[in-house]
Amino acid sequence: MINDDLTIKYALSKSPVNDLKQLTRRFNSGPIDPKALKTQLIEELAPVIPDEYKEEIVSSVFYKPSYRQLAFLSNYIDEFPSEDELSNLLFEFAGSSDYDEAIPSYKPNEKDGIEFKSYNNNEVSFIYIYYKRYPDYDIESMETILRVKRSIVRVVFNLNKKSATFFSGDKDIFNKAMNAFNKALNIKILPLDINTTGITNATSGSFSFHTVKVIDFIYNGLKGLGAHGGIREIKLDTPPGSKEKQKVKVQGNDLLEDKSICEYLLIHKRDLIEVKLSFLYGGGVNKVRMNLTIGFQDNRIKFGINKDNFTIAELNKYFVDFQEKINDSMSIRGLISEENTKLILDKIRDKALGTTK
Repeated sequence: MINDDLTIKYALSKSPVNDLKQLTRRFNSGPIDPKALKTQLIEELAPVIPDEYKEEIVSSVFYKPSYRQLAFLSNYIDEFPSEDELSNLLFEFAGSSDYDEAIPSYKPNEKDGIEFKSYNNNEVSFIYIYYKRYPDYDIESMETILRVKRSIVRVVFNLNKKSATFFSGDKDIFNKAMNAFNKALNIKILPLDINTTGITNATSGSFSFHTVKVIDFIYNGLKGLGAHGGIREIKLDTPPGSKEKQKVKVQGNDLLEDKSICEYLLIHKRDLIEVKLSFLYGGGVNKVRMNLTIGFQDNRIKFGINKDNFTIAELNKYFVDFQEKINDSMSIRGLISEENTKLILDKIRDKALGTTK
């Protein structure tokens, strides 16, 4: 829970006066001074907001992705600690996680921090903070200053699904956060990986097993959540002689219409490591159009949703649904539909070779 008085007051200070008055009517039965200034409203409101609503208010203010919310997906094994056990475990972790004093101050140094946020029947949330301390020469003062860079990651454990979501698009920071939680909580967190079991040369033809699995997931595995409206952009694995991943805009409405991409996949056997696609989530009158990013690389799966006009609560719900589907389709099961996947691979082959009828 949010028990930090400064945090809730700072969050309230970001709200307009009219919103503060609405919150006051909601949580305070007393009369509202129509001439009350913002500072007065905040001071009167902060102490009366119930703990269970503080997280909602803080999240709505500070946890808004500017463009796209990205996360690395994982599962955990072993029993998750109780709330009382967590308090002791995090206290011990804080005492053991500090800068390495054996490293001289003229070299970079780092440490981890974990802040507990909330614990309910099926969800536990934390903030992970990676600190990097490094020397920097300041020309104006003509001296070296020790600076600290922080990377902050929201981490959510779903106790029913035994999943863990790390809200960061940086693979290195995700790895550091995952290792920190493994150490702090005495549980084993495993990143979601691609399961290519059951894929044979007869199925894949000239395509890599990795690409076959990704194609199967995009065109078959996602059907349970809605319908995709076309792959708009892809990333391919690093080309020979380059350090950068190759980003390719799809020409046309879908990957299957782009001859050059089909050539990359078939002739050059390049792996699909990221796709961006439009998606129609849900069914009936409740359909929601969204833009997704899904990455598959280095034994890690990354997922993202463009923020658009979604609330944090809506984004969190979508993440739970997609994470469950990705876990089932990519990590647990083999091919969802070998028959349909082979038909799609045949279309890619025909497009690449110019034999499309």
